[in-house]
Amino acid sequence: MKKFYVVLFMAMAVAFGASAGVDAFKSVNRVRFAKSATEIKRAKIKAEPAADGLLYDKPVGEYSVYKRAGQSLMWDWGELYTMEQDGFYAEVVKAADGVVWLRNVLTWVNNDAWIQGTLSSDGTKITVEPGTPIAHDSWNNAYLHLYPAKIDREGAGDNALAAVVIDTEVQAITFTIDGDKISLDGSVAEQSGIAAFYSEEYANEWAGYMDMVTEYTKFDVAIAQPTESAEKIKAEIVYTNPDVSELDLTDKLGMLGEIAIDGNDVLVKGLVDDYDMWVKGSIDGNKVTFTNAQLVGVKNGYLIYLTPATHETQINEWGIASTTFTPTKDNITFDYDAANGCLTNPSADILLSVEPNSDNCLYRYIAPTIKKFHDVARTPMKPVFTDVSFNDWSDPAYYGIALRTATFDAEDNFLDPAKMALRFTVNGVPYTFTTAAYPCLSEDLTELPLTLTTPDYTFYWSNSYNSVIINDEEDGIEAITVQLVYYGGGTESVSDVETWHNESGVESIVTGRSIDAPVYNLQGVRVNRDNLTPGFYISGGKKFAVTK
Repeated sequence: MKKFYVVLFMAMAVAFGASAGVDAFKSVNRVRFAKSATEIKRAKIKAEPAADGLLYDKPVGEYSVYKRAGQSLMWDWGELYTMEQDGFYAEVVKAADGVVWLRNVLTWVNNDAWIQGTLSSDGTKITVEPGTPIAHDSWNNAYLHLYPAKIDREGAGDNALAAVVIDTEVQAITFTIDGDKISLDGSVAEQSGIAAFYSEEYANEWAGYMDMVTEYTKFDVAIAQPTESAEKIKAEIVYTNPDVSELDLTDKLGMLGEIAIDGNDVLVKGLVDDYDMWVKGSIDGNKVTFTNAQLVGVKNGYLIYLTPATHETQINEWGIASTTFTPTKDNITFDYDAANGCLTNPSADILLSVEPNSDNCLYRYIAPTIKKFHDVARTPMKPVFTDVSFNDWSDPAYYGIALRTATFDAEDNFLDPAKMALRFTVNGVPYTFTTAAYPCLSEDLTELPLTLTTPDYTFYWSNSYNSVIINDEEDGIEAITVQLVYYGGGTESVSDVETWHNESGVESIVTGRSIDAPVYNLQGVRVNRDNLTPGFYISGGKKFAVTK
């Protein structure tokens, strides 16, 4: 069954790697990709739960960062390209009992998943089993696996994906450790190396990513971490939404993190969505200063730096914000309320950049406030329907529902997203999401966790909006209601009920099939209305969803 998808951008590493390395691209073997039954869409790499052995929490052990070098091969819309691996970083943790964990070992698949290997007794070899899962392709709902690979140009014909195949003669992926260097064994430039392949369900097709003659050089880094004796406080980080639109329920965004008081230092975790990354500041009376260009850690294969900035926001004719950030070289100073564990500076903008003092960033925050989180009962704001589209050419048919949801109450108090859920009714009857109708679920649900995202995007959450599939083979739904529930402070609090009435029939609902006016994406760029991928667009002043 085809689904209603919310289009995600490629992994941050792909997006920023492409912009940083586009000048290094060099086309090789320009073969056109033949349309065929085996054609697969480019992978949308996204971190997924560790059901297939993927690990996203940093393992315990001796941690090191390595700068990468070597060649990379990528398939992109029918052509093959090579580029250097310079600018990417790998991470290695030597754990107990001869176990080694590696992260971001394949260019463009920098999704921050750790893969497991073994260390030889003499400490000179790392071995990784062929077929180790490394990432998830959300479009195909299939995992990518790491294999030894070779280039088979003669067998490629007119299909670029056949240019790289699994090298079945190589029994294991091995790396040699020589002092501060780690080298991929048996790799020959433009001939052999390691690559990502789909599972047998997709005929072990190449996923489009391959590395050759890879070498890692140890990179000395000083990454802040609190000591074991540091006082840690659960904290909320709330900031102004840099992309606010007229559809938003609040101009604020937020997430949970931690504040650690470590002597004369204040460390903050949560600015990077990696549990182990901290930003360190120094206390001076009622001020805390964070040093400009401090290295925060490694994310998506890049070194991440703290960068102060200023911003300018413009609202276009559709009510969508476009915010430009300009880096500065100043340190960042916050007012510090030690009694309440609160850091504030209404004029401080923060970027987490892939280069010091650069606007090439993974994260951006306008005037973040960092303070102790209070887990108390609060009434959530009512969610809002932004799109309801009926897909009757799928089997079975379904309703694709897009919602705006806020993790704040009406007084702008931040709520813990993990303690929030959505309740639906269909034609006045409470709706149950069953495992029979929704195989992506492990149990029947009468309440959907707000943050639930499944690999097939039947359910999806992204800080300020959700998309949900309601399966129904007929177009007979007269009304759908939704209500937000919050369990803060151990108490159930509910929002007002939002109702969608099918007053004029589902065919009148704006969908991807009813587009006459020019179409624009959410960045205000005009796009070809005859070749839209699933996602959200604007036409005739209205926001609509494309389904597929």
